[in-house]
Amino acid sequence: MPKMIRIECQREGGKILNLSVKGHANSAPHGEDLICSAVSAVVFGGLNALENAKAFKIETDEEKGILNVEAKEDVSLHDYQVLDTIMIQLKSIEESAPKYIRIVEKGC
Repeated sequence: MPKMIRIECQREGGKILNLSVKGHANSAPHGEDLICSAVSAVVFGGLNALENAKAFKIETDEEKGILNVEAKEDVSLHDYQVLDTIMIQLKSIEESAPKYIRIVEKGC
């Protein structure tokens, strides 16, 4: 299990096509980890705001700490903005806890 959360974001033409979240922060005992809670709240709260979740392939494995979101067809401007908002919030968490979360952006 990684000792931090690793997030990869792939963009094309400025639009997010793939978002991958892997690992656990391990900043506190299981069930008390505020970094993991924050990342989960941001990601799942954002995904709940998608207007067409069917335009994405979304895979999760909570036990392994894995989430993959991949655009599989044309995505609305609203949904691209939701993904951008998720990334902005995740970057805020990364800035406040760089020991526990790392973001890699490709195609920016």
